[in-house]
Amino acid sequence: MRGFLLGEVGGQIVFIYIAIVLTPRNSNQSALPETGCLKEQATKKFKKMKRIVLSTSLLVTTLLLAIISFNSSCKKDETTTTGTTYTVQGLWTGTHQITGSTPLALNMSLKPDGNATYEDIISGTYQFCAGTWTLTGTTLTVNTTCIYGQPVNVGVKQTFTGTFNASNGTLTSGQWSNTYPPSSAASGTFTLTKVN
Repeated sequence: MRGFLLGEVGGQIVFIYIAIVLTPRNSNQSALPETGCLKEQATKKFKKMKRIVLSTSLLVTTLLLAIISFNSSCKKDETTTTGTTYTVQGLWTGTHQITGSTPLALNMSLKPDGNATYEDIISGTYQFCAGTWTLTGTTLTVNTTCIYGQPVNVGVKQTFTGTFNASNGTLTSGQWSNTYPPSSAASGTFTLTKVN
């Protein structure tokens, strides 16, 4: 009986040739005696032996396949770990202040569609401003117009700029300034931390 087995072990392709040859006990005997009863006994023994050889071959083949499949299932999956990339979109909270004055609470929302809003309280009055944001490289620019708050601030346009780091999700070097009307000229700094 002859057979071939092809598989993979440890990343290497394995080719096994199985050859089982049944031969008489000595060269003077034939594999099957020519006379009646002996021939029948020899045929039964030969069939039994053939079953044993086939069973053994099947067992060896099954064992080799089990080893191959166990070895391939134990291989460590190759995964590439990449750093997390953060987006600037979302809710940011922190403070802003005119240079040299007390910091005031600031909440800013940068929406996926490029719109931006911020809220704060100035002299006890709630203020709401809306506008747009852009991110060019690492520079975040937010342009807003105050639409609700103290009458002197309604209509004032402001620009906020800062440096956004996508690898750790931080915003640094925050600067703001009133850009319109000229009589509202003021500037300062801000710090924001992303909430979500």
